[in-house]
Amino acid sequence: MIYEGIVKSISELANGISYSKSGERKEFNADAFGVIPYDIAINKVIEQAENHGLRLSLPQRDILRKSILCEMLRPALPKMKGMMQFLVAAPGNPRICR
Repeated sequence: MIYEGIVKSISELANGISYSKSGERKEFNADAFGVIPYDIAINKVIEQAENHGLRLSLPQRDILRKSILCEMLRPALPKMKGMMQFLVAAPGNPRICR
């Protein structure tokens, strides 16, 4: 039940389709969904999944949100660790700059 609602929500949002709380269909630029911050994207997916029958209590939503974020960030952590090890070995004050 959770899987189907999440998958359908991601598919719709990736194609630029969104539903309001009242069930009204709205279309938007699908590129916008791919570049928003992770936490906002996760919230949008969960809200959209609720329109497809996903029923979670607030603690369950928080657990789902945190586990999704952890899985999204897991591949990036070794790369960040390697970058930080390089910065520590470099002369000067190590920091991450834009």
